[in-house]
Amino acid sequence: MVKLKFRYLLAEVLVDEPGVITERAIYYAIEKCIADLYGDFGVGAAKISLNVKVCDKATSITVIRISFDSVNHLLAAIPFVSFIDKVPAVLRTLHVGATMRSCEKALIRINREKLYSSLKSAKNEAEKKEILKGLKSVTGAIQME
Repeated sequence: MVKLKFRYLLAEVLVDEPGVITERAIYYAIEKCIADLYGDFGVGAAKISLNVKVCDKATSITVIRISFDSVNHLLAAIPFVSFIDKVPAVLRTLHVGATMRSCEKALIRINREKLYSSLKSAKNEAEKKEILKGLKSVTGAIQME
């Protein structure tokens, strides 16, 4: 018996109205792009393991699970996603990992980098204090880079 290995793709969904995108809509948009690129074989291979695990509407972040064998089909299809549920959208790959935990760590690192860059561009002390408070909640300690 062989264990099926998965890969997890952390992606950002870039849309004008982030609240309208659902997990099912992302799934069907990706499935359609894989079908356009690879035909029945690609859809059959990817559909077995393709699963949208998380779709956070507030941050427009999604986690997609797929088998190790089909990860290249998914990575090739991602740039061709132009509509999700008839809404113009773009999927931006942030991280590909072997576990959900690695995707979570990558997301924390990405958010920390965004907070550090916004700290440098803060206009007044009140903004800086809010950003420092957010950094402390994310990192536990503030590290200036």
